Formats: sequence, C-alpha cells, structure tokens
Amino acid sequence: MRDSTTPGAPLRLALVMDELCGGGAERVALTLLAHLDRRLYEPWMVLFKKRGELLDQVPAGVPLVDLGASRIRFGGMRLIRALRRVSPAVVMTVGCVNGLAAWAARLTLGPGIPIWARETNSPVYRFDRSRRGARLEEALCRWSYRRAVSGLICLSRRMAMEFKDAFRLPYDPVTIGNPVDIARTRALAGEHVDHRWFREDGPLLVAVGRLTRQKGFDLLLEAMAMVRTKPPARLIILGRGEDEERLRDSVGRLALEERVELPGFRLNPYPFMKRATALVLPSRWEGFGNVIVEAMCLGTPVVASDCRWGPGEIITHGRDGLLVPPEEPGALAGALTAVISRPGLASALSGGGLRRAESFEAGAITGRYERILSGAPSRK
Repeated sequence: MRDSTTPGAPLRLALVMDELCGGGAERVALTLLAHLDRRLYEPWMVLFKKRGELLDQVPAGVPLVDLGASRIRFGGMRLIRALRRVSPAVVMTVGCVNGLAAWAARLTLGPGIPIWARETNSPVYRFDRSRRGARLEEALCRWSYRRAVSGLICLSRRMAMEFKDAFRLPYDPVTIGNPVDIARTRALAGEHVDHRWFREDGPLLVAVGRLTRQKGFDLLLEAMAMVRTKPPARLIILGRGEDEERLRDSVGRLALEERVELPGFRLNPYPFMKRATALVLPSRWEGFGNVIVEAMCLGTPVVASDCRWGPGEIITHGRDGLLVPPEEPGALAGALTAVISRPGLASALSGGGLRRAESFEAGAITGRYERILSGAPSRK
C-alpha cells in the first residue's frame, strides 16, 4: 500500500466513529466509503467498538481498525495509538465520538492535518442534559469544534446555524445532505417480502427507524386510530429500541392489533418501503431523515412531520411529499388519509419524489465531501 504522503498518491482518510449499528449515520458512512474516488482517497475505518449489524457491509479493501473500547471515554489513548499507526492525511469523525476523537486526532497529528467533524443532530438534542455524561461530552465538543477541527459538517442549514450560534464558532459550518445510493437501494427493493399483508388488498403504510421517543411512533399509533379508510389501512413499523414495549402496549390500548405490526429490525427495509402505499416519518426531531430520500427514490409517497431539522429541507409540501406539524396526530391522520384516498395526489407525490431524490444521489454528495475533506473553511 502506498504511503499517502507520496506525491500523486491518494490521501489516506481515517473515518472515526463509535460502531456500526443499523442507524442512518452508520449507513451514510458506509455509502461514503463505497463511493469515494480511490484515485483521490484511501479510506480507513476506525471503530471504538467493532460491533453492529452493518459490520459485514464495510466496502471491500477498506481496512477496519478496532479500538476495542468498552466505552467511548476509554478510547482516547487507543485512538491516539491507532492514528499514529495509520498516519492519515485527513480525518473525519462522526457522531457521539466527535469531541474526544477530534481532540485525540489534533493532539496526535499536529496542526497541518485537516480534521472534520460530522454532526448528525442539533445541539439541542445531541447534548440532552438529562443523559449521563452529556455535559462533559458537550464541553469537549465545544472545545474541539472551536480549537481542534478544521470544520464542522451538518446535515441541514438550520442545524448548522444552531451549532454556530450555540458554540460561537469562528467559521461557518458546511451543510451537506446525506447521500443515497439510488441504484443499490432500488436493487435491494426488488428482493422478496415475506409478509402476509403484501399478499392482501388494502392500503399499507410503512415506518422505519429506531423505536425511540425521537421517531414519534407513539404519535403515529394515535394517528392510525383516526385513519378511517375502506379497506382499513394497516401499518408496519420496522426497527427496535427502548420504546418497543410501550409501543406494543399502545397497540393494545388503541385496539390496533389487527392493523399494526412491529416485526423488528430489518437489514434490508427497502422491499417494504417499495411496496408501501406511503412511507411515514412522524419524528419529533431529525438531523436529516434518510428514509425520506430512500422512499422517494423508490417512487413511494412520503408523509413526514415538519420537525427540526431535516424533513422541511428535503420535502416541498404538496410537490414531492406531505409535511404535517409535529406532535399533531390528527394532522398526521389527515395527511395519511389523503394519500390513501386520492390516487392522483399519491401519483403526483411519487413523481415529485423521484425527481427530488436525484439531488441526494451518492456520487454527487460524495463529490462534495471529496472537495472539502482536504481543506478547511475560511475563519472569520
């Protein structure tokens, strides 16, 4: 393997993150690694913990470094040693490890190496102070984003503005939406769906995400109890998380046992999304909302809450999707009923979504990363 300091050699990129569970940030990281131009970059992946459902999807030829840290706070010295071995020409950190990883990278590599931090959520929810350790994590990120990183990458304009204001950054964060591998998503959507509801008539809604308060699936269940269509609409929620039992209890309380199922996590949710009457994202907050673009590229109409921060920057209401106020099950029920009962509306949203999805095609988005990773923003 050529040294990345050799003239004309690709720059060695170390992408540092916690683990590879089945979340959107992890899928995006793998998409970026798969699409980086190998003539420009030689990517390595550094994980604090080598675990997660997506481990076997690390692109071929990308070395994976396992720090073996049981907790993030124990990984700082291990990361320093790993970076000395890898000797990257550029570093990108992602998500919950950002503060510690950026500090360790700057300490190890010195002032001449670009270090970029990629945030996937706003500081309001990213550093929820009811969470143990959040204050320390916020303080470390605040210091790192002002003194250690070359730049901060955010997923939406509003998120970027919040980080700049909250952390008093001396530079403007860069806004780049998430990439979607459209060709791969469509190919995976062609796989068989083993669920009886797809063999029966009637509208079928699909939601995908972690079963947490953020995703608002409790609100979606309240909305489902208000959706009155003939034949009755049914709902599949794909994912797992700490709210699973509460959601199942709500299914029973709302007498939705015959209309709602929670079959768990699916590594490939795209066949469900492709065959759905609509994809629903009822989140209370989002950094971006990957499933919106994924559903769009499959021609599936999207109904999403206009929450902070991402959906409203992806969807133009009535043209390529429907936006409803967050925390309002009645409005969500009305939008779902409209998509189900008005085929013309569903068709228009499908076509608009297909066009909108092209803006987030993986090659184009990865190209933006390639252009910025080796540089730094101008600082005021």
